[in-house]
Amino acid sequence: MGLQNQTKQFSDKQIGKYPYSIKKFILSHQTLLIYLVVVFNIPGLPGKMVNAQVFKPQWSAGIHSGLLVFYGDIKTNEFAPAIKGFNELRAGFGLQTTYSLNPMLSIRGSLTNGKLAGAKPSTDEYFIANILDYSVQALINLNGLFFYDYDYTPLDVYAIIGYGFVDFRTIKRKLSDDSFVRAFGYNPDGSKSTVITREMSIPVGVIVHSNLEQILNSNNYFLSQTDITLEFVLHNVNTNKLDADLTLREVRDKYSYFAFGLIYYLN
Repeated sequence: MGLQNQTKQFSDKQIGKYPYSIKKFILSHQTLLIYLVVVFNIPGLPGKMVNAQVFKPQWSAGIHSGLLVFYGDIKTNEFAPAIKGFNELRAGFGLQTTYSLNPMLSIRGSLTNGKLAGAKPSTDEYFIANILDYSVQALINLNGLFFYDYDYTPLDVYAIIGYGFVDFRTIKRKLSDDSFVRAFGYNPDGSKSTVITREMSIPVGVIVHSNLEQILNSNNYFLSQTDITLEFVLHNVNTNKLDADLTLREVRDKYSYFAFGLIYYLN
């Protein structure tokens, strides 16, 4: 049940009987003050998050590598990737650079290169695609929303939402005899054409940061400036062409990226 529906169940008089009610929490002066300080970085206000006063915008750069999974028409299972027979798990890697605007919001540029693959035995088809994904993403610090009363948390959790594009070449063939069916960016003989297909992509996901110095319990400057990351991002692509299948579907093609990374913060 949503927050709005829960609140509507009580009248104003009933709300007053619950000292820790949803309405009282949302409208409390302390909560509003914290949100103002964290989100808008307003200096001169008292409170636990007054650290925003001394916060300095900061650049960081990093690398990431992980696994790509396709979701669309040419796929063995609806969700889980097939591994035996035709392997639908494919590798990806990339670069990222991030600018921290304030304790709550960072802007990240992310570049991911890799492959997508899928097979559908029932129609005797498979596809393989090469992709280059690039996007600008907003990282929203969830610790600031839910753990604002803590000076230190071992994990920093961020929500991700962004906008970008994916360039790809994809080719579909028969599983039985490897004969050509359809392609975008390839010729029937398998050679690359001069045309690369480009489509809009909307990435959404979550990323978790943890400082290496804390993990290794070491007093080292380089480690203190370095975070290890774990992220899961779902890329919603505005096309059905990723698997070279032109079936008219209400749901567009998607792919997920599950990756580990390292980020170094620049002073």
